[in-house]
Amino acid sequence: MRRALLRRAVGADSRSRQLADLLLNAWGDWTQDDVPELAEVLAANHGGMIAHALGQIGTPDAIKALVNDLRAGDPGQSDYVLSKIGRPAVPFLFPPARRS
Repeated sequence: MRRALLRRAVGADSRSRQLADLLLNAWGDWTQDDVPELAEVLAANHGGMIAHALGQIGTPDAIKALVNDLRAGDPGQSDYVLSKIGRPAVPFLFPPARRS
């Protein structure tokens, strides 16, 4: 079932993508190994609820997926989730300036 929802969440039909996004967010039990698929879902449904699952994982790769979504345009849930992550997200949002 989860695989089928993941396929729908990146499919062509926007209504199916949004519904799958909502259902996947409520699925729970996500791990770092799921981040690439969840990032793909978020990229297909910018600002979607799946951002919360990435925030719960909270690893650097999960935070990068949220930041990439934020930079893609519609912040939706990604900015809220990043604000809840707080301090650990700051280096990804504002990388240190390089010194010449």
